[in-house]
Amino acid sequence: MPLAFAAVERGILPDHMIAELAQDGAIVLDRALQPDQIQPASLDLRLGGVAYRVRASFLPGPQTTVAERIDELKLHQIALGEGAVLETSCVYIVPLLESLALPGDIAGAANPKSSTGRLDVFTRVIADKTRGFDRIKPGYHGPLYVEISPRTFPVLVRTGSRLSQLRLRHGNALLDAGALRALHARERLVDDAAAEITEGIAVSVDLSAALPSARAGAAEGKPVVGFRARHHTGLIDVKRRAGYEVADFWEPIHARADQTVILDLDEFYILASNE
Repeated sequence: MPLAFAAVERGILPDHMIAELAQDGAIVLDRALQPDQIQPASLDLRLGGVAYRVRASFLPGPQTTVAERIDELKLHQIALGEGAVLETSCVYIVPLLESLALPGDIAGAANPKSSTGRLDVFTRVIADKTRGFDRIKPGYHGPLYVEISPRTFPVLVRTGSRLSQLRLRHGNALLDAGALRALHARERLVDDAAAEITEGIAVSVDLSAALPSARAGAAEGKPVVGFRARHHTGLIDVKRRAGYEVADFWEPIHARADQTVILDLDEFYILASNE
């Protein structure tokens, strides 16, 4: 039975509703879902069998499909079945194993998985006949694609690799500043009780080296407040978890007495957060 909502029911769909949409055919699958593919409030999206190297990023526009744009812009294609390397500073388009046949009152929004962001792999999802990235209009019927552009490390991916995730939404459930502050007071959205909350939660960098992780990474008596990606590193297999030495890919940034840090352009950093 298709999902039904009351007019006042708005927000991101939880895991059991995502599973129902898959069972009802609103999420169309080239392969069966993996047991851990549905997260508490999102669906991991899997790469299909081929990647197209294209000249540049693109949007299809309101009258054109992504496949038509790929035919115009592709340089070559790469089979992903057994694994393939995606090089830095290149743009690839990959059809996903998931497509959609959404009800008219359900929309979607995509974003990179956190593990993808930590590797500085730029991704965004594209749908047919659209003007924007990572946005799926209500009632969309059609395939999904992901644009991939590794920025710092070359990565090994294969069919089924998960770089992006999709959230499905009924209605507009954005909170205004007052409602967000009330929710923070009730639920404590971040660790800082005095967090700056307006139309969202401001995120700041902690350069005090007060975090346990910073103290644990101390070297020569100077606590670590973050890391900068090394140049000319080896390949990263996105399927391999906790299998690499941190020092092979990152160099530490140590705390300064004045609690400042200078960030160089075109470098990739990971810094501790106060929140």
